[in-house]
Amino acid sequence: MPEPGVAFLSPSEPATPGSHLAKALPEQPLLPQCVLLYTRSMNPRAPVGDPVLEAIEDLVAALKANIAASRKAIERAREIAELRSRGWSYRAIAESHDRPLMVQLITDNLDRLADTGSRLRRAQARALHDEGLTMDEIGRLFGVTRQRVSAILRSAEP
Repeated sequence: MPEPGVAFLSPSEPATPGSHLAKALPEQPLLPQCVLLYTRSMNPRAPVGDPVLEAIEDLVAALKANIAASRKAIERAREIAELRSRGWSYRAIAESHDRPLMVQLITDNLDRLADTGSRLRRAQARALHDEGLTMDEIGRLFGVTRQRVSAILRSAEP
């Protein structure tokens, strides 16, 4: 049984309906990642000051912001399609739309995910390495080479 707040998930060991992981994330498709750590909201006993959990919380906040921005981008896409069907030029559409433009919303989404995802990857790699996993083992979990894990660990050094 994993320690509180940690669930191991891999394609060879998927969470089954009714499992603790499936109950914790009922509306989420289970990603083929190897390690999923719960946030403090899912596990109030999780230690404060845990860099991995802090990175997960930041990622969740970024994902929520991305959902709102994605909805706005989808609405803008519909507006652009409607205006184009009426014969508007792209220049006229861009000049008439409120800022940020759809392309900026998408860029912001990607930047948020890249920043928070990188922070999570560094924190998680450091935590796993500190707990005794080798770079090869972490590489297999993350789906990257040992050399990439080495670079991630170097960038995660305090």
